[in-house]
Amino acid sequence: MTRNWRPRPGRRGSVVLLATAVAATGIVYAGLRLDGGPAPDDRDPWSGSSTVTEANAVRQAARTGKPVEVTADRTARSTTWARPDGLMAKQLHSTPMRAKVGGEWKKVDPNLRRTGSGWEPKATNTRMVFSPGSGEQDGQRASRSTMRRVSLVRRAAADAAENPLVTLYVGAGNEYKIQLTWPGPVPTPIIDGNRALYPEIFPGGDLVLTADDDGFGQLMVLKNRQAASDPHVRQLVYGLHSAQLTFRLDPVTGIVSAENADDEEVAMSPTPLMWDSSGQPAVTDGGVGATAQPTGSETPDPADTGGLPDESPSPTAEEEAVESDEQSDTDVEVLPSASDSSAPEPAESPLPSAPAEPTPAPSQSGSAATLGLPSLEGPSPDSRGELVEADLSTGQWRLTPDQDFLDDPATTYPVFIDPSVKKHTQDWTTAYNRHPNATFYNGKGFNKGGTHEARVGFESDTWGTSRSFFNISFDRDLKGTKITKAKLRLLESYSWSCSARSMSVHLTGEIDSHTNWKNAPKLHDGNKLATKSFAHGYKSGCRDAFETFDVRKGAQKAADKGDDSITFGLRARDEKSQYAWKKFHATQDYAPVLELVYNRRPSVVSNSLDMGPDGKCTTTKPYVRMGSGALTFTAKGTDKDKNLDYLDFDLWPTGQWDSAGDLLGSTGKVSVGGDTGTALRSTKEFSTTKLKNGTTYSWRVRAIDDAGTTSSYYPVKTPCRFVLDTSAPRPPVVSSTDYPNADGNQNGFGNDAEDANWSAKKFGTAGAFTVRALNSDVVRYEYGFNSATYTGNVGRTSGTATSVSAVLSGAKPPTAGPNVLYVRAIDGAGNPSDPTKYFFYVSPRDQADSPGDFTGDKLPDLMVVTEGGNLAMYPSQADKDDLAKGTGDLDYSMAGAYRSNPDKDPSGDDLPPYVPASSGHFKGALITHNGDIYGGDGLQDLVVRLSGKLWVYPGDGYGAVNVDRRQEILLPEGAPSPADFTQIVCAGDVTGDGRPDFFATVRNSAGTDDELWAFTGYHGATVDLAVRLNSSAWKERDLVVTQDVSGDGVTDLVYRSDVSGKLWLRKGIAASGGGVDLGSLATAANSSGGEDNEYGASGWSSSAMPHLMGTPSANGDTVPDIWAVRADGSVRFHAGGKTALSGSGTEVIARADYWKTRIGIG
Repeated sequence: MTRNWRPRPGRRGSVVLLATAVAATGIVYAGLRLDGGPAPDDRDPWSGSSTVTEANAVRQAARTGKPVEVTADRTARSTTWARPDGLMAKQLHSTPMRAKVGGEWKKVDPNLRRTGSGWEPKATNTRMVFSPGSGEQDGQRASRSTMRRVSLVRRAAADAAENPLVTLYVGAGNEYKIQLTWPGPVPTPIIDGNRALYPEIFPGGDLVLTADDDGFGQLMVLKNRQAASDPHVRQLVYGLHSAQLTFRLDPVTGIVSAENADDEEVAMSPTPLMWDSSGQPAVTDGGVGATAQPTGSETPDPADTGGLPDESPSPTAEEEAVESDEQSDTDVEVLPSASDSSAPEPAESPLPSAPAEPTPAPSQSGSAATLGLPSLEGPSPDSRGELVEADLSTGQWRLTPDQDFLDDPATTYPVFIDPSVKKHTQDWTTAYNRHPNATFYNGKGFNKGGTHEARVGFESDTWGTSRSFFNISFDRDLKGTKITKAKLRLLESYSWSCSARSMSVHLTGEIDSHTNWKNAPKLHDGNKLATKSFAHGYKSGCRDAFETFDVRKGAQKAADKGDDSITFGLRARDEKSQYAWKKFHATQDYAPVLELVYNRRPSVVSNSLDMGPDGKCTTTKPYVRMGSGALTFTAKGTDKDKNLDYLDFDLWPTGQWDSAGDLLGSTGKVSVGGDTGTALRSTKEFSTTKLKNGTTYSWRVRAIDDAGTTSSYYPVKTPCRFVLDTSAPRPPVVSSTDYPNADGNQNGFGNDAEDANWSAKKFGTAGAFTVRALNSDVVRYEYGFNSATYTGNVGRTSGTATSVSAVLSGAKPPTAGPNVLYVRAIDGAGNPSDPTKYFFYVSPRDQADSPGDFTGDKLPDLMVVTEGGNLAMYPSQADKDDLAKGTGDLDYSMAGAYRSNPDKDPSGDDLPPYVPASSGHFKGALITHNGDIYGGDGLQDLVVRLSGKLWVYPGDGYGAVNVDRRQEILLPEGAPSPADFTQIVCAGDVTGDGRPDFFATVRNSAGTDDELWAFTGYHGATVDLAVRLNSSAWKERDLVVTQDVSGDGVTDLVYRSDVSGKLWLRKGIAASGGGVDLGSLATAANSSGGEDNEYGASGWSSSAMPHLMGTPSANGDTVPDIWAVRADGSVRFHAGGKTALSGSGTEVIARADYWKTRIGIG
């Protein structure tokens, strides 16, 4: 059924095309992130200019008193300047303004030039080649052999020989190639700027290709009714080919997507449309709306406050590593955060002049007459049209125009059909309520000779309401900056009248190539940033003009989050009035621009904090003790903007900030002088006579620039602390070249850069530590590893100068991985100092890990999921007299997981290569380990059930796993879903085939009980066999040990019964082919001896011991042992027995509240 552009009822799937419909959709590059940032004005000063770094620009701006561009930071979409006032400025464009050609930035120029391959744009960010005509092809034909098979709607018969029309290159480094072909000869094109007209590609049909920075538009023009009867028109068939991509069709919207091997959409084609020539082009000085001018002004809009909270952001510092529980602050203080002082508002820059009205294009004649058709750029308000039915099969893209529409006498020829092939860069879209499922992504406007335009408001000629959205790339490096000004600049090109009407700008989520009216982000007062009333672009009385919106709140929010894009939504405040209808330039030179002025916050180098004499910043007990005399406080501040002003130190009695305030006063305000980029500064001496003996004090520091912008206080979480002690000796200074300090930041073990400091000495090799007293009356040092148990000592002569050191030689730390050396000084009266805790990592031996061992010392270790969903690794310790024999003791943990640093520049920077795994990554996980599961590298791996899947996280040999390297473990057909697992245990090789095996308890389908399953034969990708051993009775049981307990070489099973509160041993029977007979572990009756034997007496219920873990022998007797987390927060080690456990175990971790909240161990 044919329809006019008026609201009327119709069949499902038919449409009412708006006056604002996009003229040419197309295959669009779908790079999932915006390409760099925007560009400056429309000048072209980019070629051949020397590169100016930010540091040079800052210096030049200060010297000359003029803004200086940071040319080293240019991108396709952004320009950055250093200002003479010490602030920085940046313009971020919604569409690319420049492209790199031959290694130099050029202004985007899509006009076509002849090359050896065909016709190509002069300067675009996307390469495309238009056909020179099939008579001039280079002999290359489209190949069906490389086409990847797609999901088909139906298969069409092959057509005539294909000839390339256009080739589009997308992806990083043009890694993907898409070729569109025509089933027949391709005529020699007529070139007009960025357009290529292929006349009479079939009788009465012209094809127009239009090059843009983001790809190309494609339009078939049926010049007369005779052309509509051509077989090509009854079903337009294009070849669509790519060797690397898979094409998929959305049957509802008609969108065609191209996906790579990772199922990422890298290209797309929006909804295809068709329209006729019946409408009159909409022009800014036309008569549309002239007879219906409003008689009064609009109702005033509420004050323009926006919907986001107007609050100064808290200064941000670098993220702290997840703190291990052993090093958490026990003296928690509530302290005021750093806040900025008021800074002068940056001066407003004048708005640029609007461009002149476009000059009418010269009329075209002859074969080029099609290029002058008024509706070539898209439908006019009164045009008639329909959606085009799309279909997809291997190598063919078929478009079926509405035949009723083509045959309708009311249809005015020429008719335009746009299957469109155009790159997608996620720039902008307009959403229409009259086409709720249609996408108009990066859509073109329809004014002949005009630019692409976005629309807002209600348009009465089509009874359609529109809203528009713009993605603008944002600089992640703006994280932590203070945005002092942010203006969104728009050029209004059309209004319904010269009577001002309001529209609003909103901060929304990101839009993409599938955004339409139905799924577009909501625009409401809660996300409103600004409202303005104006009218430009209607007749000569109110010509096109720029408007700006204050979007500082939204820009600050994006900067605080470190976003790499920001999205603005535009809507009319009154969406029922035609007088609020507006259009804006959306692409090219006059696209929306986000103009920022910002000040990057100064920062403090976290490991620079120090105090004198011979003190340091300590944040965990025991705090450093300082004697009588004078104190100094030291820190290093930095500022990328080079406008650092001073460092501000605070000192107060711990827990008494509110009552005591800052004790340092003016002594704590230290000017940086001329070192405005980086400055290491110390306070003047502060006498301890103003302090109280025996009292704990806290101190911290922040950096402030000359704009009043402050860093966070450092340390970020817990302040530095010391105890003033004028009687006991002070803790000694400890250092070592054999075992480098891993705690220069005084925050214990974590994921800082210093946590990469591993010892040169391998585990088991003796090394040395150097100690130095800070009091001359010290007579000896006492030391021990990993707890305040002092097993060694070194003498010292009283009266020896404090500059003289002693050596603790022949030291053998008891575990590979994290260790802490405790050293204290004893004076002549027998008074001990508080201990110095020296944190260091011991490198593993150069040998394969033993089962259960993550650190290469042949001793099993314990992995823990903390309450926050983070992974901690606890290495077990060796006997101090025999490193080959373990004790099962657990003390300090280290971070058990990390990931590649997403902010690190592949080209090189000062950032560490790895950072902590995302906080909460292991929330809800089941974990287990028992050997090298993946890769055959001899290193311990971790098996994890997470997010409904089973994974192996390869170990790195140094006690941790890289979450980026995890691999999914695939289960065989008929196996239960990992989502239903209630427990999983690595068993090593129980079947004798040399491959890892697992046991798991699984919730049954009814949810009433748990089943016992065995999964055998994992070989790096899949498990060979899944066997259900028992279909019931395991809901009240927990697997504890799945190893050889009895010593007969056959796997046994130890489990906990919550009904009896006991541990039970089920002995396995050897299989004839080797390994264990799995059936013997299925039930007590099937086992060796025909019954389960009591292994642990009462007291083992889950309420008494929430977590149990069986482990390969830790004490060297070959019998598996057990770690048990008790309800009181203590951890005990139970040495295994061949028939039963004896005794109540050994407490290896004293009661601690954080052990009560563990999610799991394994």
